Amino acid sequence: NEKLQFTWAWRTMPERESLVTVLIKPDGTGSILTLMHEKFFDEPARDRHREGWSGCLDKLERYLDGNVPLSPRFEHGQPMMMAGLTERYTAETRHRIPEQWQRFVPRIPEIKGRIGNNTFGVVSFGETAFDCLTAVHVSDISGVPRDLSQMTVPARRYAVFTHDGPISEIAEVMNAIWHRWLPKSGCETAGAPQITEVYGGQFDPETGTGGFE
Repeated sequence: NEKLQFTWAWRTMPERESLVTVLIKPDGTGSILTLMHEKFFDEPARDRHREGWSGCLDKLERYLDGNVPLSPRFEHGQPMMMAGLTERYTAETRHRIPEQWQRFVPRIPEIKGRIGNNTFGVVSFGETAFDCLTAVHVSDISGVPRDLSQMTVPARRYAVFTHDGPISEIAEVMNAIWHRWLPKSGCETAGAPQITEVYGGQFDPETGTGGFE
């Protein structure tokens, strides 16, 4: 049996300190985790933390059980010309990607020659960092503002994974693909870009819901 206990407070409100207790007990070939968070400043704070912990524990259970769907379909994609905003990130700065989307979406109407209604996240990995292009598919670059980036994604065979959950789960999905599916698949990654995220017309950028591929 193991017990972990610590105090909890936001840096901006250190006076609102609460207490977290985590108990882990053996249960057959697994364990039972019990989490207790108490001594809140008020009931609204209690309710917000309950919602946060519930979401975290649900994701932990899915991750440990391997319940991220990993049954792709395979498609042969044609070359696609993309236009949008490019930023470089590391593991420590990737949490800023939503800010890039917030800057890009209002600029989409400026891009002429757009094909379809999908938006794309095109990721190219380097040794210590990766580039993320938030983009739309265009027919040519003549109607693309000069301060935006362009890229031609080459024709290639894709393993396409569909995820119906919110965009907040994208890191969980990516980790499952790279660390669980890929090593056992017999497939190899192509050259950059290695990932193309596709957000269809049903995706709501305000709420992050609607699913993605």
